[in-house]
Amino acid sequence: MSLPLTNRIGLATAGLVLLLGCLSLATINAHEEHDAHYWKHMAHELLFEKKDYTMQKINIAKNIMVFVGAGMSQATVTAARSYNGGDNATLAFENLKWSGNARTYCVDSRVPDSACAGTAILTGVKSNFGTVATDPTVNRGDCTLDPAKKLASIAKWALEAGKAVGFATTSRVTSGSSAALYANSPDSRWENDADVTAAGCNVANVPDIAHQLIHGDIGKHFKVILGGGRKQFLPTTETDSSGGRGLRTDGKNLAREWQQSRGADGANATYITIASDDRAPGPGAELLRNEPHPRVRLVSQTAEAKVQKSELGSLDTSKIDYLLGLFDYDHLPFSADFEGQQNVPTPRLVQMVHYSLEMLQKPEHKEGFLLFVEDGNIRRAHQHNKARKALEQVRHYATAFNMAKMMGSEQNTLFISMNDIGSTLSLPGFPARNSDIVSAPAGTSDADTLPYLGLSYATGPSYSSFYRTEQGRLDPVSVVEGTANAHERTCPASVPMAEGVDGGEDASVYAAGPWAFMLSGGYEQHFIAHTIAFASCMDGACDGAASITLSMAALTAVFLTKLFA
Repeated sequence: MSLPLTNRIGLATAGLVLLLGCLSLATINAHEEHDAHYWKHMAHELLFEKKDYTMQKINIAKNIMVFVGAGMSQATVTAARSYNGGDNATLAFENLKWSGNARTYCVDSRVPDSACAGTAILTGVKSNFGTVATDPTVNRGDCTLDPAKKLASIAKWALEAGKAVGFATTSRVTSGSSAALYANSPDSRWENDADVTAAGCNVANVPDIAHQLIHGDIGKHFKVILGGGRKQFLPTTETDSSGGRGLRTDGKNLAREWQQSRGADGANATYITIASDDRAPGPGAELLRNEPHPRVRLVSQTAEAKVQKSELGSLDTSKIDYLLGLFDYDHLPFSADFEGQQNVPTPRLVQMVHYSLEMLQKPEHKEGFLLFVEDGNIRRAHQHNKARKALEQVRHYATAFNMAKMMGSEQNTLFISMNDIGSTLSLPGFPARNSDIVSAPAGTSDADTLPYLGLSYATGPSYSSFYRTEQGRLDPVSVVEGTANAHERTCPASVPMAEGVDGGEDASVYAAGPWAFMLSGGYEQHFIAHTIAFASCMDGACDGAASITLSMAALTAVFLTKLFA
């Protein structure tokens, strides 16, 4: 039976009101996302919800170590386990007590890039795609930047708290997540002055990222900076040790300026460009371990690994106040590229982490330190559809993390390992447990009767290697076997692109140490920075972590007071 007309009109009106209300709510939320206070308020609400999860006394995190494996999606971690030690193996960072999932979207993009993801992780505010530590009202490529729209990072908070700060990366030191530590830029591509002027902007209004690292209020205080990207620091009139010419058009040699400015007050500022080793720490059981008590074996295999005398290896860090190492013209090479080689001029990430901690763990740094480490080569291997290189790089990353974990203590150090962005790697089919995850077939298609591999990508340059317009899909096993160098072998991609794109799935976060439990469960990516500040009493957060001692006796006293008041 149909409803009376008046009832139908009433329902229609209510539905229209409800629809308009939903649209209005969506508009309000979209508007709120462009307000930095929105993201801070959201994080603070979750902080004070999570702080009541424990009834134990918790130390303040005097030290903070944040490791980021760019593009190290959960599929990548799963594949890396299988590739490096077996499906039931465990990577070093997976042994951390707590884990959670961080939502990675930018304010204006469902899938982030390293710039907006790094901004969220390091400043506590989500921003727009391609922007570095700027308010979400700033759009990529804006030629002016209001000082009020610059976001402060955990590096600034740490320096204000008296902590020593430094970072190491396999990327250019001016790119990826690292830039958000010390720079504010409307465009992550503006790594040198020529990039800014090419975009039609004035460096007086928006200084390039390299200049901010050397002369900015934050970067100039870093105790250690290790990574690649010499080309961003040298003028076009000079070449580096590789023969590459600098990109700066302002005539500045920023590496020289860094050394001169740090040494002006009598400090020992050391700039290095090469590092070779005799033997890297073994990639075996120190990171893929199943034994109940692996620590003793770890010390013998990793901590005592030989380091041949070299520009990096011969440093006496006890006599150095500031250390800058730019080890490549561009990004550092993949770990697979120098496997088995000796006297390699580029340091492995584990070496950079070791010397970074030597610089930061000095007795005079009484307030502790902040170390940020990024491995951007995992992401770059995925962009080239070279899964074997990506999985080798995860092993490299895990070794470096394990080194840091052994050199610190959970009693006073907050350890965090995560990925900032995802990848399009997937693990299809039903491969045998003992098969090679990279090149063995995982099954046979019931459409073309050809095998398919156990790893594949959604996008990337390898599309044409596995598909032909006339023939359709080629036998992937034959294609893979046709490339002699195993590290250069690719996996199939569904969509042809010059470089594969990033993935937008949640980032996996692993944590241990004071207040690490706050990083369990699901939350927005920007919450991580607020957790770090809270756990270490930085940026005025001591009204949280420092004042909370939730012992059972204290809770009982509060309960009795309320009961008999």
